Amino acid sequence: MKMHSLKVIVLLTLSLGMLSYIHIEQGDDDIESAALREYIEKSETGHLNFPILTKKLYQSGKYKYMWLSPNNKSQLWDAMMLLDCVVQYGLLPKSYHPTELTYSNLNLITEDTILSNFLPQKAATDVLLTDALLTFMFHLHFGKFNPGISSADVDKENYSGFRIDSALKYALNSGPNFTQTVLAVQPQNKEYLDLQAYLKLITHQYSGDCYTISQDTAKLIAVNLERFRWHHSTDSPEYIDINIPSFTLKYIKGKKEEAFKVIVGKPSNPTPLLRSKIGFFTTGPDWTVPPKIFRNELLPKAIANPKYLEENNFAIYKRDGSIIPPTSENLKLIKKNPSNYYARQSAGCDNALGKIVFNFENRYNVYLHDTPDRSLFKKENRALSHGCIRVENPEKLVKLLLDAGRQQNTYSTVINSMRMYRKFRYTMKKPVPIIIRYTTCELKAGSLIKYPDLYSRDKQLINSLFAQGTHLYPISN
Repeated sequence: MKMHSLKVIVLLTLSLGMLSYIHIEQGDDDIESAALREYIEKSETGHLNFPILTKKLYQSGKYKYMWLSPNNKSQLWDAMMLLDCVVQYGLLPKSYHPTELTYSNLNLITEDTILSNFLPQKAATDVLLTDALLTFMFHLHFGKFNPGISSADVDKENYSGFRIDSALKYALNSGPNFTQTVLAVQPQNKEYLDLQAYLKLITHQYSGDCYTISQDTAKLIAVNLERFRWHHSTDSPEYIDINIPSFTLKYIKGKKEEAFKVIVGKPSNPTPLLRSKIGFFTTGPDWTVPPKIFRNELLPKAIANPKYLEENNFAIYKRDGSIIPPTSENLKLIKKNPSNYYARQSAGCDNALGKIVFNFENRYNVYLHDTPDRSLFKKENRALSHGCIRVENPEKLVKLLLDAGRQQNTYSTVINSMRMYRKFRYTMKKPVPIIIRYTTCELKAGSLIKYPDLYSRDKQLINSLFAQGTHLYPISN
C-alpha cells in the first residue's frame, strides 16, 4: 500500500463498530492499525468472548488485518463458511456474532470502492471474525459448558494444555488447508466423528428434504458431542473406554477393540466421569468398606445378624488400627459414632472386589474390579454398584493389559494368584489410559442407537445448550 500523509476524520454510523470517531494523522497502514487497536481497546468491556486472546493475536501481528488483507481472502470466506455450518457440530450461530458478520457487510467492505476505506467497520469486522473463530475452536475442543474449564480460564490462560490462539495462528498459516486445520481441534475418536457426520447429514440434507428428523434427536446428538469434548480420547492408540449408559468397556488398540460387559453405579451412587491411567492391579484384594456403606448397610446387617460379619469375612477397626470384637454391645456403641471406625473385608470368594482390582488414580476413590456375583452381568440394566465399575471376564482384561507392557510371561502368575486369592500387587511397565464417559447415543452400522439416561442428565444439558423453543436446524415449510 502506498504510504502518504493525510488527515482522516470518520463518523461511524453502521452497527458493526463501537467507535464514535477516529481522528488520525498518519500513513495508510498506521491508520488501519490504529483503527484495529481502538476497536479492540473499546471491545474489551464485554463485546468479545475472548478479549485477552484477541488482543494478544493482534499485538503479535503488529495490529494488522487478520482476514481483510489481500493475502488472507481465501481464509476469510472459508471462516465464514465454517460459521455458516456450526449447526453441523451441534452449535448455534448466535455465539459467533451473526448480526455483524454477514455476507452483505463483507461484500460491502471488500469491494474496491470508497467504502474500502471505511476503517471502523473494517476493523470491527476483522476483530469480530477473529473472536468468532476463537470461540468456535474453543467450543469444538473444550465444549461450551465444560465442567472443568471455562472460556475465562482459556482467555486468561489459567490452565495448561491446548491453546486456541496458537491453533488459530497455525490455521491461518496453513493456506488451503485452513478449514481442515480448524476442524482438527475437535475430538478425533471414531465415536465422536461418526456422531458428528450423522448430525451433518440430518441437518444439511434431511432437514430440507422429504425426511422428517426429530429436533429432539438432533439435540440429543449435540448433547453427546458436547460431552465428548469434555473428555477427549487419549492420544495413545491403546486405551480403555467405558461408557456408563451402555454398560460397556472397550479395550481399544488401534483399529481393534475388545468389548466387555460392566456394572456401573446406580443413580443414587453414580459412577464419576474421569480420565486416568491404570498403573497396577492387585490380586486377592482386601476391601475397605466406604464410610457410607459401613454406616447405612453393613452396621444394620451386623446388628440384625450377629454372624453376618464372620460369615462374610468382615472385621471392624478403630481409626488407630486396633480391631474391635463384633459383640452386640460393641456394635451398638459403634452405631452411635460410626465415623470413628471402619470395616475391612479380607480376600476370599465372597469379597465384594472379587479376585482382582485394577487401580487408577482419581479423587473419587473408585476403581475397576472383579465381582463374585457374575449372574448380575445377565441383567439388561446394570446400574447396580456404589460407584465402582465391575468388569466381566477380568482374566481377559489382565492379558490385554500385560500385552500392552510386553509382560506376557507374568500372565500365568497373575491368574494363579487370582485363583488362590493370594494378595499381590503387579505394577505395569506401560500404564494404560482409561476414560469413563457418559454417552446416551452412538452410531452403529449406520443406525443411531439410544441408551437410557441413567442419571437424568440429558434434559439439563439440552436446556443449557438450547433455550426453550430453539431449533437446532430450520423447520421445513
